[in-house]
Amino acid sequence: MRVWLITVGEPLPLPAARDRLLRTGLLADILRHRGHDVLWWTSTADHYRKTRFVEGTPRVVAESGVKVQFLDGPLYQRNISLARMRNHAVVSRQFARMARVEPPPDVILCSFPTIELSREAVAFGTAAGVPVVLDVRDLWPDIIVDVAPRWLRGTARLALRSAFADTAAAFSRCDAVFAVSEAYLRWGLQKGRRSASEHDKVYPLGYQLSPWSLADESALDERLRSGGIDPRGTLVSFVGTFGRTYDLDTVILAARTLAERSASEAQFVICGAGEREQEWRRAAAGVRGLAFCGWLPAGELARLLTRSSIGLAAYAVDAPQGIPNKVIEFLAAGVPVLCSLPGESRQLLESEGCGEYYRAGDGAALADQIEALLRNTEARSAMAAAARSAFERRFSASTVYGEMADHLERLAARRT
Repeated sequence: MRVWLITVGEPLPLPAARDRLLRTGLLADILRHRGHDVLWWTSTADHYRKTRFVEGTPRVVAESGVKVQFLDGPLYQRNISLARMRNHAVVSRQFARMARVEPPPDVILCSFPTIELSREAVAFGTAAGVPVVLDVRDLWPDIIVDVAPRWLRGTARLALRSAFADTAAAFSRCDAVFAVSEAYLRWGLQKGRRSASEHDKVYPLGYQLSPWSLADESALDERLRSGGIDPRGTLVSFVGTFGRTYDLDTVILAARTLAERSASEAQFVICGAGEREQEWRRAAAGVRGLAFCGWLPAGELARLLTRSSIGLAAYAVDAPQGIPNKVIEFLAAGVPVLCSLPGESRQLLESEGCGEYYRAGDGAALADQIEALLRNTEARSAMAAAARSAFERRFSASTVYGEMADHLERLAARRT
């Protein structure tokens, strides 16, 4: 079958790329391995690095045979900004124009957001008689309103009324809703004012731990040493984008608290990039045993995860995530997780016995929690084993995306 995947903001399977593939990339590989023709529509803007993957609108064929069609949109520096909204508008218009001259696919899976690409995907599918699935990854435009000061939220909602209308229309007219969690699925169905059907389903963020080489290990060692971290020490790691929904202030305070305790063995490794990076680097200046290590290639990241004693899923008080990829990455490596998300992530970690909840904003309590877990090696070993078990049963990429591919094949078969 011919499949279109429409996703922006993920690492791409480009030649010489060293980033780990995420949801769309892993699904694309499975579909291609089954012999399907896969076309991945995406933006030239690299969401993480805030640079361009390529110039213009080329079509690149990955080693796997997945075709990547670029849509050329303007760059943006902040994840929630007018510049990003302009990018979404330009990219969606290009998709609408370019899609018309392509042979139509048998099924379309479009990640939501963006609102604009979802709107155009549903419009194309409706006109061409192609089933369209919207895959809920984030709660736009609600999150844009949520970040505004309380006294401005009514005005923000009014200003975004067209985005709310487009969201409702897209979810009401699509053929199926997928989502990364139960809460996100309920949100999508509510937006479309639709009851759940057999085609609406939760597919969590499946993950595949990347292989690592001796060269990756050596590069990681050098990176850690340059930041004053002992590569063979007791590593407490955070991996993520430095945006509004994350909370490194609490982590930095915990690190500072533990550094003042001469007996503490914890060393904090902060990996990633984003709009708040310089702010948090300044906040962490002078904290012994804490290093910012930048954006890691896939092999180095895999080695860091397998070396970590504790993984931190550090989210802000009002973060909307359910069970984010950051939690699952640590589970894949068999790492106990301390997480500040109070909903589905807390329920997962506590029910599976593979981590603990901590309260965002309380750095002193987090320091105590980290130290207690590091001292209790028996409990930590039990959590590590439970983490790996939970991952294999619930979040393995081959299982999650294999089932998603099956589902897309069933939807495509309805068209024929």
